[in-house]
Amino acid sequence: MSESCDVLIEINHGWRRFAVGLADVWIKGDVADSDIVTAFERLSADAGASAVQVALSTLSGHFAIIVCHPDWICAAVDRIRSIPLVWACDETNELCVAQEGRKLLAHLDGGRKAVDLDQALAVALAGYTVGDATLYKDIQTLLPGHFLFKNGAQTVTECYHRFTPWTASQASGNDAAQRAQLAELTLSILQELIDRADGRTIALPLSAGLDSRLIAAGLKQLGYQNVVCFAYGQAGNHEAETSRVIAERIGYPWHFVPFTNASMAKMFSSDHYAGYRAYADSLTGVHFPQDYRAIMALLADGILPPDCILVNGQSGDFISGNHIPAALESAPTNPDNIDTRVERIIDMLMSKHFKQWRFLMRDENLSRIRTLLRAEIVSLTEGAMPDDPVADYGVYEVVEFVDRQSKYVVNGQRLYEYLNLEWALPLWHDRYLEYWAARPVSHKARQRLYRDMLIEANWAGVWQDIPVNAKRIRPRWLIPVRFAFKVLHAPFGKTQWHRFERKVFEYLMTPLCSYAVRSWFEIAMDGRGPWTGISPHIEDYLHDHGVAFENLDGNFPK
Repeated sequence: MSESCDVLIEINHGWRRFAVGLADVWIKGDVADSDIVTAFERLSADAGASAVQVALSTLSGHFAIIVCHPDWICAAVDRIRSIPLVWACDETNELCVAQEGRKLLAHLDGGRKAVDLDQALAVALAGYTVGDATLYKDIQTLLPGHFLFKNGAQTVTECYHRFTPWTASQASGNDAAQRAQLAELTLSILQELIDRADGRTIALPLSAGLDSRLIAAGLKQLGYQNVVCFAYGQAGNHEAETSRVIAERIGYPWHFVPFTNASMAKMFSSDHYAGYRAYADSLTGVHFPQDYRAIMALLADGILPPDCILVNGQSGDFISGNHIPAALESAPTNPDNIDTRVERIIDMLMSKHFKQWRFLMRDENLSRIRTLLRAEIVSLTEGAMPDDPVADYGVYEVVEFVDRQSKYVVNGQRLYEYLNLEWALPLWHDRYLEYWAARPVSHKARQRLYRDMLIEANWAGVWQDIPVNAKRIRPRWLIPVRFAFKVLHAPFGKTQWHRFERKVFEYLMTPLCSYAVRSWFEIAMDGRGPWTGISPHIEDYLHDHGVAFENLDGNFPK
């Protein structure tokens, strides 16, 4: 039986197409065409999912691929889903695959698909869906390290790589040896980046944290000179000021792009930005709005050449353990009760991530999210919690990895593609993924091993006397005003003060001006309780898909 597939991919934004034997291949990413040929040229007409699994496991790097053989079809994403793929079968059971979710949605019955209200609620509360679901019941996304395979009437999804931090041995080993190994691994990954850049400009958004500093310092340690650093946000913000000090110490040029709420409001309402939002939508959550204006300004001013490589620090803090909740750094009090252990992990996920709109945090809504997370944990762990309950932190990590990291944080790379820029994610390198998945909690909690290695190595001399993420209040005129209101709120307690501060001052203090998609008055008077500057973007995203908050209880228009 001859297979056919609607591949809703245009040959732009990094996609390319070529033939391997009888198969048509669409590929995007940093995998060489020759590696694709080697992996797939020997697959015969009767190849099954297991043969495709083996072929995919030989590929490394960041990519998405679709292979249409006359007798079978497969589509896959890399180990972190750096380039998303969504898929569905139409009314004739023909497989349809796309990167851009809205193209797939329009292709399927003119976009008239049923919304999954539980997943829409997850997006409302966290900004992204849970598991392999999208906003729509009949459309799925491929999870990190997964592929789909169609041979005949049945379409199946399988896994060729799993991120399994809960299986790590909890033996610490020799700390000095581990620091040396990590330093060597990190520099070897950065050397790969240098080889790929081959003299071109590496453009680096440099913050006050560890991760982008690591990349800048590591590139300097290895002798690469063509690096341009930049920062952005409100004038005087702590991230930018520390970024400038780091760049000056290293000796790399540094540029600052100022944000104001007025300039960001204008940008958020532009047609070009609307195009980016649509391009970045894989039907699994809100876009990443952070550095759009900065990149646009640097390109317009000729500071970034069109052949540069954008390299950010995502997601060094996550992968090295900084997101492990303190409560999961040790074994639970009742380690023999599996259900209690699962619920403890869900408690941590809920309290950290599912709170973008306070008025939606009703018990019945939170129960629906807990049901989704419970099912996801069973799926990701294949129903087997760690034998060692100390390793439960790894289950927390894999859920965040699959949901928040791959669907929101890593999806920020769509901006660079939208602007036809090349990108690289060295801290999501396959070897880094494997290394950190195997580290015990004693190395990962509070990033102990990562921090100790960086301080000891002290590449470029920027690790021992330049603070990490020192906070300050900007704009300056707000400092006395805020203090006066804080004094007035003293009799009412910290909880009341922090709620007032978030409603009234957060809009003005946020360095990235991300609230500016609304006016200050709209945010301050919004009794529904937006939690961060991403909250109104989430509301707009759901609105794009015809979902209003009042629909989330099941009252969705027919």
